Amino acid sequence: MPERASILDLGCGNGDIAAILQARNPNLQFTGLDLKANPAASIPVYVYDGNTIPYGDNSFDYVMLITVLHHTDDYAPLLKEARRVAREGLIIMDHQYKSKLEWLTLAIIDWPGNVPFGVYTPFNFKRREEWRGLFRELAVEEVGYNDRIHLFGRKLDFILGKEMHFVSRLKKNNI
Repeated sequence: MPERASILDLGCGNGDIAAILQARNPNLQFTGLDLKANPAASIPVYVYDGNTIPYGDNSFDYVMLITVLHHTDDYAPLLKEARRVAREGLIIMDHQYKSKLEWLTLAIIDWPGNVPFGVYTPFNFKRREEWRGLFRELAVEEVGYNDRIHLFGRKLDFILGKEMHFVSRLKKNNI
């Protein structure tokens, strides 16, 4: 994360991740945006239509999308909107796969945390090459990348990790 920034947490859910990051660094200012209100949210959360982000161009330093994009049918429109309202760039944490077995593993991981709660879950995971293509299409440069994320602890990551989860920090290029 940057040292000081205004960050739109797009698809923030209950805002817990932003709240944890803000507790670690009070110089980060978060605003949450999601499809529905969560009365127990840890940060201020506003509701939007899922298509048009209700903020002007360059309204935030960064837009953060944490495990959001694979819940859409098409990543590009949401990423274009996120890029529009971001002054500096995007921070994305999501999933990627290399094989059918990894795709299936991601689907099995994703199902229990989403489907029973009515979260739209098309299991629209991408391969690393597809992510890179999206970044080129959006005119953003990947200035940070980490696929050694221990979501399930080091022991379970042998089965449930294997570089299938990543964080990218993307800088806007001038177009």
